[in-house]
Order: sequence, then C-alpha cells, then structure tokens
Amino acid sequence: MEEKQTKLQTKEQSASTKNGAENKRKTFAADRRENELLNNRIGHLQVILCFLVMFVHFRNQDIFPTDPVSFVIFLQDTEVNMFGTTAVAGFFLISGYRFAGKLSMKTLGGKLKKRVFSLLIPYLVWNLIYSLYAFIMAAHPFLNRFADAKEVSVPEVLFGILDSARFNPVFWYMKFLMIMIPAASLIFAVFRKKAAFAAVLPLILCAGIAGSLIPGFPGWLYTFLLWSVFFFLGILLGHFGEKETLTGHVGRLFDVLSGALQKNGFVPFLISVLLYIPFYALYSFSKAPLSFLGYHLSYIFLLWSIAGFWQEKKPSFLASLTFFLYASHWLIARNLNKLFCVTFNTTQMLHGFFCYLMLPFAVVLIAFVCSRLGKMKIFRPLWNILSGGR
Repeated sequence: MEEKQTKLQTKEQSASTKNGAENKRKTFAADRRENELLNNRIGHLQVILCFLVMFVHFRNQDIFPTDPVSFVIFLQDTEVNMFGTTAVAGFFLISGYRFAGKLSMKTLGGKLKKRVFSLLIPYLVWNLIYSLYAFIMAAHPFLNRFADAKEVSVPEVLFGILDSARFNPVFWYMKFLMIMIPAASLIFAVFRKKAAFAAVLPLILCAGIAGSLIPGFPGWLYTFLLWSVFFFLGILLGHFGEKETLTGHVGRLFDVLSGALQKNGFVPFLISVLLYIPFYALYSFSKAPLSFLGYHLSYIFLLWSIAGFWQEKKPSFLASLTFFLYASHWLIARNLNKLFCVTFNTTQMLHGFFCYLMLPFAVVLIAFVCSRLGKMKIFRPLWNILSGGR
C-alpha cells in the first residue's frame, strides 16, 4: 500500500515538474514575442521620426527664393517645423528608454562605454566631416559661391569638431544627449533607485517652467531642461536590471501609462488623434512650457499609435540606417539642392519644391549605397563609426 502511494506521489511530482517546465517555456515564449513586437514597433517609430526630422533640413527657400509660392512657404516654414523638429522628442524618449534597459551598477559601466563608441566618437568624426566641408567650400575660389559660410579659419574648424553648433546644425540632439546620459548615470550611481528619476523628473519640469519666467535665463539651458523631460520619462518607462518597480500613486500611474502604450489598433489611434488636435492648437497659439510638453507628448503618442499598426512586421532596412540618415542628410540634401540649382539654372521656388520632394529618395539611395560599401571589409571600421555602430 505504501509502495503504491509512493509511486503515485512520484508520478504527481513528475507531472508537476513537467507542467512547471511547460509553463516556464510558454512564459518565456510569450515574453520573447512581446519583446519582438515592441522592438518592431520602436524600429518603425524610429524610421517615421527620422524622415520627419530630415524634411526640416531639406528646406531650400534660401537657394530657390525667386517667385515665392505661398503654400511652399507655409509648408516648409510652419508645418514641417511643427511635425519635424518636434519629432526629436521621440528620439530623446527612445534613448532614455534604451538606456534604462537592464540598468544596474553591474551594467552601468558597459552602457557608458558603449555610448562612447555609439555617440561620442561618431559625434566628433561627423563634426570633423562637416567642418572640413565648410572649410573646403569657403577656401576654394569656385566653390566659395556655393558656400554657406564664406570664410572659415583653421581654428574654427578645430572648434567645430568639438561643438556641432558651428557647422553641423543637426547634431544639437547628440550634444544634449551626451549631457543627459552622464547626468542620469550620476543620479543612478548615487541613489541606485528608479524612484530617484520619478523625483528628478518634476524637478526638471519645475526648473524649465521657472526658466521661462526668469528674465535673462540662458536660452540653451531652458531648451535643454524641456528636452530632458522626454529623456527622463523614457528612463522611467524602461526596465531596470534589478526588476525594480515604482510603488504608490506614481507606480500606479506609470503602470497605467505602460499598459496604454502596449495597446495598438484603431481605438488607441483614435484616442491619440483626439488628444493631439487640442494640443496642436494650443502649441500653435503658445509655446509655453506646459503646451510645449503637452503637444510633444501627444504627438509622440500619435506616432506611436501609427507604428502599432505595423508591429507584426519587421522594420525595413531603413531602421538600421536611421543614424547614418540623421547624421548625413543635411550634408547630402544641401549639396543636391545646390547642384539642382546650378544644373537647371533656376532659383524659382516651385522648381526648388520639386527638388525638395525628390530629396528623400536621393538621400535614402545614397545611404543604401554607403551601407553596402560599409559592409566591405576595407570600409567596415569607418562605416561602424559613421553609422554609430548600428
């Protein structure tokens, strides 16, 4: 009798072990599938954001000013800036989210080292390229007529390598990001708690609001504070290595927010549109800090909802080229605009707008060719730098 009971218990334990292993396998598969969908969605969002930002820098009215066309002026000066410049908020949020992924004291050093190769070195190299371009254009007797800066000295070139503001107008995002990441690392190293970022975020917001009210407050610092809100929000939405969760009202708020962001389909898209419209109107009327943040957050939510329709599909090859496209598009587009102007001997705005519409195809084609060359062994080290290691 005891022998039968022992065998029965053994069978039950064996069945329980099998069920436990099966449940773990299913849980692992579900988590893997969820991460795959999330990465797909982020990849699609990055492509959308990249193109919106590129269109801002395709602006060519200074090259094609003849016979002004009202709808071209409105599109390039108003709508593209509203949709494109503000898309950078999405990049800050994604950067914060990825920095927080598996963040712990064990991984912090590796994360900082990785960003030396993916941010700092590409920042310096691309600034060198932009500075040398400006120097050559200004120094050459024939090319000088097409140069944006007519006089460029060697000290200015050296300064331009360190500060993108001189010759590289698109890398202000990189410069801000390289300040935010060490700041976030210091906060984490001191407090080692996710809750510290929940406390820092409202402080940054309050400092930005105060900056808008204080006469003589540095403009760059005010701008930096507002953009930092998106980066630190991304950190709070990320998953820390210690699996730490926020508690209390703040924790419940972020649980609701995270749950809402995981949804996709027509209903979340409709909600995002209904949120976006009033904030668009408010931001068009006032650029105050709260309207700035409200507009940008509703805009990101709208784009995130759009990306959700494609999360079942792998992102296109463009997702791996977003850094190179971001870094190179101004340089490529600026020269193609000038080449179009000289080749067809026209400065009419309507002709320039036609060129403007063709630029995305040309920039993507050039980036694709560069990526194919970059896969060759001889160019691979250089490509790893120019593409940010992506």
